[in-house]
Amino acid sequence: RATGRGEVLEPLAVEPGWYALAWPGFQVSTAAVYQAWDKVGGDGRNHLFRAACVVEPRLAEFATVLGPGWMMTGSGSAFFKEAATEAEAHALVAGRECWVAVATAIDAWG
Repeated sequence: RATGRGEVLEPLAVEPGWYALAWPGFQVSTAAVYQAWDKVGGDGRNHLFRAACVVEPRLAEFATVLGPGWMMTGSGSAFFKEAATEAEAHALVAGRECWVAVATAIDAWG
């Protein structure tokens, strides 16, 4: 867990899990997202999503295509969704017309 300005790090216990990852194929400037956040603020699980959509409107469309339960990573532009099993994670990314991957949680420094 990172606190402060991100310089105070605290290790967390690894919780087993599987994740579906999806990237729309375009980047979003982190600096631009934070500048937009100063103007529009944020809400929800990822407070940067609204600002990222101001910087790159295609993100909102991408999130809609992915469907419910997907969350943007950091300041964007990738998304992830937790899955109960590896098979479920693979099913979540099957047939998607974007870069996709399946990942599992690992101990620190894997």
